[in-house]
Amino acid sequence: DPNQASQHTTERKRDTQERMADNIELQAKALRMQVRAHLLEQSVPMLKALMEKRDLSSVGMLAKRELITALLDNTQALDLPELLEDLRDIAKKQPVSSTSEDASSATALAKRKRSSGAVDAVTVSDAAATKQARFVCPYLATINRRILDFDFEKVCSITNETTNVYACLVCAKFFQGRGIHTPAYFHSLQAVHNLYLNLETTRVYCLPDGYEVVDDSLNDIKAILSPRFTREQVLALDTYPSKRIHCVGEVERDFVPGLIGLNNLKHTDGMNVVLQALIQIPPLRNYMLTLRPKPRHNDLVKEFGVFVRKMWSPKMFRPHVSPHEIAQTISNLSKKRFTVGKRSDPRDFLLWFLNTLHSGLVHNKTSIVHKAFQGEMHITTTRKVLKKGTTEQSADMDEGNDDQNGEKKKKKRQFETVVEESNQSFLYLPLDVPSVPLFKDEEQKNIIPKVPITDCLQKYSGLTEQTQRDGSKRKYVITRLPRFLIMHMKRFTENYYGDHKNSTIVHAPIQGLDLSEYCQLKERQSTVYRLVSSIRHNGSKANEGSYIADVYHRGLCEWYEIDDLEVQKSTQVLDVSEAYLQIWEQVPRHGLLGRF
Repeated sequence: DPNQASQHTTERKRDTQERMADNIELQAKALRMQVRAHLLEQSVPMLKALMEKRDLSSVGMLAKRELITALLDNTQALDLPELLEDLRDIAKKQPVSSTSEDASSATALAKRKRSSGAVDAVTVSDAAATKQARFVCPYLATINRRILDFDFEKVCSITNETTNVYACLVCAKFFQGRGIHTPAYFHSLQAVHNLYLNLETTRVYCLPDGYEVVDDSLNDIKAILSPRFTREQVLALDTYPSKRIHCVGEVERDFVPGLIGLNNLKHTDGMNVVLQALIQIPPLRNYMLTLRPKPRHNDLVKEFGVFVRKMWSPKMFRPHVSPHEIAQTISNLSKKRFTVGKRSDPRDFLLWFLNTLHSGLVHNKTSIVHKAFQGEMHITTTRKVLKKGTTEQSADMDEGNDDQNGEKKKKKRQFETVVEESNQSFLYLPLDVPSVPLFKDEEQKNIIPKVPITDCLQKYSGLTEQTQRDGSKRKYVITRLPRFLIMHMKRFTENYYGDHKNSTIVHAPIQGLDLSEYCQLKERQSTVYRLVSSIRHNGSKANEGSYIADVYHRGLCEWYEIDDLEVQKSTQVLDVSEAYLQIWEQVPRHGLLGRF
């Protein structure tokens, strides 16, 4: 029936106008609260901006922009009831199109475009004009970039919940939700902080108004929360020379991506130096920079990926990172073995970290961890065992003939030598450092002992026997070299009087270390290595002092010393040092890669 259809259309328009009037009342309530807070100068531009947004929104045309602007400009005092009545009258006179009709027409238009493959020039021009006239939030100037810090755990400061958490872009605190009864909404009314960033989706909203803020000026904040790298950007990280970037945070100074200090959260220097050394390994770094999380990845893979992207991000507000989130993940996965407030050995942490990272990345029985760090050695084990047919008990009870005094003679046990051959993979090479002489004469009392690294590597020559605790003897020889070789100098020993540190200096060349004497390679490989990272310990005992990392930055072609937050050019003589852990990179035999 045409009359019923007309009546239905009239009722639908009336309902739409009432909903619009209700929305205007909600906006008026928010303005009244600001007036009570003596913020009249912020309320007027906010109302103008809201009217402009409402004019362009999908709810419908509220009024012409010129009419609303003239109305607000001619209003000397902010009389909200009178202004509300005027806006209602404008809304009643303005024709409003149905939202469902707009949606259906838009769907039909999209179908026609997909079927025909043609592009409507008028539609493109209208979209460009709409984007150009996009609403600009008046609160963008209230953002305080100097105090923004997204390194902490994403937990609401009121409810301690971890879901649907927003960051206030004015005071940098975390709050949950953005509904009417949520902590973020109440904070926006009490503190008059209006912009909030969703920590999962990186979308920005204005509260208590509830609309989304889309503006290009927010891209730098989103880049800090969730950095992204293209393949071209990753390949350019090691380009010489790297650019220094000026940060605008609390501490204004220049920094270089990849050379970022880490906060010591209390005895976390052992973890910090390992993380600093690993992010300088190009295969692992590049893989994590471009990695997209998958369901098979564990929490360590996800957090380490975020950590690496932050450490190499050129869009930082401060020249350091607080590793709270990755430290919390490490603590949970290691069952408090490596946690904040507890000293950890860098060797133990490195081994656990690489194995856990491998278990989260393994695919077809391999991962980027094993491709970069895993080598293989051949082990020859020699041990004495009883001859076949005799047991240890029978050998103990076996007695021979009587001697001249009539006493029984015990026969000697009959043993045979057994040689076992085996192949074993490794992630690092442990090196035995010669101990410091116990007694010294008058001339040598002030001399620090020094040995070449070749003396420590004799263990893997295939000729030197190492006696094990069970009495067996082993010989080691390397059969496959990894691309990045990790060496561990055993410097700490424990006895009844406590732990002791061996301060013997191990002399090793920074580049050109040849391991050909200690290898019987199965395939053709280069045996020449150069040093890329070194970790040393300052102190006399393992549970005292601190760990410092020396890393080589390829983009600057210089060595840097990183001691928690302090990053400076290395003053340590690296070829003569008390190194505890070292990472070496395999290079072509006839020439070195990079600029050393």
